Amino acid sequence: MPEGQVLIEIDFNNKVTATPEDVTPDASNNIEFTLVDDSNGYGWVFDERNPITIVNPADFTVTRVANGLLRVYDNENDSSDRSKPPKTHKYTLNFSSTTRQARLSFDPKIIDR
Repeated sequence: MPEGQVLIEIDFNNKVTATPEDVTPDASNNIEFTLVDDSNGYGWVFDERNPITIVNPADFTVTRVANGLLRVYDNENDSSDRSKPPKTHKYTLNFSSTTRQARLSFDPKIIDR
């Protein structure tokens, strides 16, 4: 995958995987998450109300491009976290099912440039 791009797959057992699991923003500080639903009927999409939960949200701008594409921009407003090893941000991707009352979440890492 090119820098700043993450492929999120949800399989037929509703297991979530990310490639790569640790992601560094691209040269423009963007990260794009592309969701592939192979769950056999659940219809997973990024959660409408809360597609991503970020521990330090002041540092990021989130844009939903489509149900299967989420863009996160690291605006680097909070420079205090950049001096703390390992210079990573904890966040949780949130998914909801379009066919059932079900939710999933997944926790990869964003690594500062």
